[in-house]
Amino acid sequence: MVKLRDTLKGMTNRERIDYLWEYYKIHFFFIIIFFIMSALVINWLFFTESTQVGLYVVSDSSMEEVNDITEALESHETNDYGIVMDHSYHEGEFDDTANPQFYERFTIRLAVGQIDMIVANESFAEHLFDRDAFIPLNEVLHLESINVESRDTYDVNDEVYGLRVNEFDIFDASEGLSNHYLFVPGSGHNKEETAEFIKSIN
Repeated sequence: MVKLRDTLKGMTNRERIDYLWEYYKIHFFFIIIFFIMSALVINWLFFTESTQVGLYVVSDSSMEEVNDITEALESHETNDYGIVMDHSYHEGEFDDTANPQFYERFTIRLAVGQIDMIVANESFAEHLFDRDAFIPLNEVLHLESINVESRDTYDVNDEVYGLRVNEFDIFDASEGLSNHYLFVPGSGHNKEETAEFIKSIN
């Protein structure tokens, strides 16, 4: 059997290229496809970051209670996404003049879609309702999937907007959240993951 090296002897570089392309182009295609697929798999395994779902909690919970919630969220199993919680200490009624820097940062993050869920009391929530910040929960998930009829909900015009958080195991140990609800901002980018999370803690 004639070896490829012997076949290529005496050919010019141009003739060698033409010969290899004519008889081995299918092999070349498969090699290229193999390397592309390998690179995609390696990138997916080692370099793809999971989706980060933003949970913003506004309450007068103690640092110990906040740490307990954070640990509970970290140990909670999720599929292909992580929950990132931010907590801001706030008590009493909404007053954007008391801490303008906080409200400015909060409003910016809300506007750009970095906050997918908000846990807040009624006073704080009512101010955001005036800005049309929230959407009804039935635009995010099927309410039957979380047995909404048996829950304490925050309703506006017969639409369910919020769920009382102390009915969820992750939040029920915090006294600072005893009168707080979980809301979904319309600006959040991760609606599907938000729905999965709410159903998973149900």
